[in-house]
Amino acid sequence: MTTDYQTRRGTEADWDFLLLLHERSMRPHVEAQFGAWEPKDQEDQFRATTDPSEHQILLIQDRPVGCAQTKDEGDHIRLIRLYLMPEYQNRGIGSRFLKNLCREADTSHKAVCLRALRVNRVAGLYVRLGFEFTDETETHIYMERPPTSA
Repeated sequence: MTTDYQTRRGTEADWDFLLLLHERSMRPHVEAQFGAWEPKDQEDQFRATTDPSEHQILLIQDRPVGCAQTKDEGDHIRLIRLYLMPEYQNRGIGSRFLKNLCREADTSHKAVCLRALRVNRVAGLYVRLGFEFTDETETHIYMERPPTSA
């Protein structure tokens, strides 16, 4: 089932939503990869690496259900974060966002790069969308989708 979504630029008013979203979408993966979710450490790290204004807030019927953060790094676009509330996962929202991002990157002849926790099953989606494994560490996988000509 595919669900249409809209986006808006994040603001300081989105902090509570972003913190909740981070926990709801990432806690199972962090616990599986690292063994524990330390709420204070996670919040501190998230706040230190997050600027709400650099995010797109994904909305369904004006309700925030996820976020995305990308960065144009010259020869490629980096997908830094794509989170969805668990109840909105597997509805095609993430796939649609990624397809749109890849189309934009193709228009600019740029690759799309990302990293994900090894335990996150999202790598299968990335492979289906043309991403290839480029590197790995004990905890993360790195992937890239080269630009394609339309």
